[in-house]
Amino acid sequence: MITLDFEGTIFDETRQRQKIRKLFAGFGLDYDSICRSFSKHNFFDLDCLKKLKINGERGKTIIKKTTEIVESGKEFIYEDAKIFLEQNKEELGLLTFGDKGFQKLKIKGAGVEKYFRKIVVTQKEKFHEREILSKTDILVENDLVVLESVIKHFKKIKPYLIDRLGIYENVPENIVKIKKLTEIRPACRRQGSNKCR
Repeated sequence: MITLDFEGTIFDETRQRQKIRKLFAGFGLDYDSICRSFSKHNFFDLDCLKKLKINGERGKTIIKKTTEIVESGKEFIYEDAKIFLEQNKEELGLLTFGDKGFQKLKIKGAGVEKYFRKIVVTQKEKFHEREILSKTDILVENDLVVLESVIKHFKKIKPYLIDRLGIYENVPENIVKIKKLTEIRPACRRQGSNKCR
């Protein structure tokens, strides 16, 4: 099974966040300070808004419009991810970190549930998710630290670092660096791995 991360791997969270930031600014609110002040894990979720206790129609409108952005998440799927998901459905897993309710809402809004055999949303370090990782042949992650911690515990996993922004210069030899999901199969074949179709 190929297990993917969600944000930064198949989903452009930066673009979605920009849209939410713009919405908040229109109401005179600062998205970043709200996220830092109200989120227990330093990531945004709808509970952040509820804790603001914005009363009346204004509060309802902000929550409604934010929810609409999240529920229309298909526009934030990377183009190469759309191709990859379509070509590899039924052999994919999804392992993502975040608030369970909010992540599930984002995944559903992105319309990608149908592509995955298994979806795990965790608030623990990813290497604790043994059920999905024990069935994973290839793990694609956009965070090098997370990827390294997983492969320390699961030696059989072939690690792929997706570096869409080109921020990683020195990547260990045992990790394959890619820019797009559509590079996985060709890179896997070049290495002569039996984990590729």
